[in-house]
Amino acid sequence: MDLVTKYLVRIWPSGAEPPEMIQSEMCSPQSATSGQAGNDRAEIRAIRNWAQQHANVDGVRYSFEVCRDSMVAALSGGGSNQRVVERITEGTCVPREPAP
Repeated sequence: MDLVTKYLVRIWPSGAEPPEMIQSEMCSPQSATSGQAGNDRAEIRAIRNWAQQHANVDGVRYSFEVCRDSMVAALSGGGSNQRVVERITEGTCVPREPAP
């Protein structure tokens, strides 16, 4: 069975003010064998590619950030949940010339 993982992501031109995070979900085929790590790799690849496309089109460096967004239940039985946002990667893409 494939696992669905929720993320908060953003891309922006480097040097500019980062925008608000937007929600994203990933359910990759790799999650069936690798669990959450498979989804993490697929989400990072997708967001990095998105930033790279913008960098190439706009001719400027683009930064990106990917955070895992999850809920953790308290074991006390009190029914309280806590949101946990964990950055799993960030980086910058440099514009590339299209291949001939």
